[in-house]
Amino acid sequence: MFVRIIGIIALIWLVIFIFARISTRKGEKYSPEKAQSKVVDEAGSPEKKETDPYKAAMGHVKAISASLYQICCMDIRNAGMRVLRIAKDMLREKYEGKKECKGYAQFERYYLPTLRKTVDNYSRMEEKDMTDLKIRADMMSYLQSCEEAFSKLYASMFSDDILNMEVQMEAMNITMKRDGLL
Repeated sequence: MFVRIIGIIALIWLVIFIFARISTRKGEKYSPEKAQSKVVDEAGSPEKKETDPYKAAMGHVKAISASLYQICCMDIRNAGMRVLRIAKDMLREKYEGKKECKGYAQFERYYLPTLRKTVDNYSRMEEKDMTDLKIRADMMSYLQSCEEAFSKLYASMFSDDILNMEVQMEAMNITMKRDGLL
């Protein structure tokens, strides 16, 4: 009897510890007042402007989408749309679902703008009939790599939820075994 009580108390402390650990993760919360980014003005000179990171990221998404619609090669367009769908889901989770994950800042600061430049360049090259089989294959490979990497990053946004769910399931199983139900 005493061992069961100690086991239950230990389980409760474990659950409390894990919840406390999840809720006190380090990382800055989104704050539009502190958001600063470099924006290039019409003349091309960089100047500091205060911008909302969500709006800046969605600007990249819209520009990528516009460039993808100009691409004639359907395989590349479809691959780009798959990557774009994952990027939109990540942005939605970050700013609406308030999900945090390691590597997200790199996604917003580097991956998304680089994807935009690459898709824009390919679109311009295709418009001028400068794409050959090698360039198409390289672009397709690049988009597939982006899709794989973005999918992994998106999945990592839910790691805390998965851990929380596993702890709850394990705690309930232990309680049901203790009560003689399993």
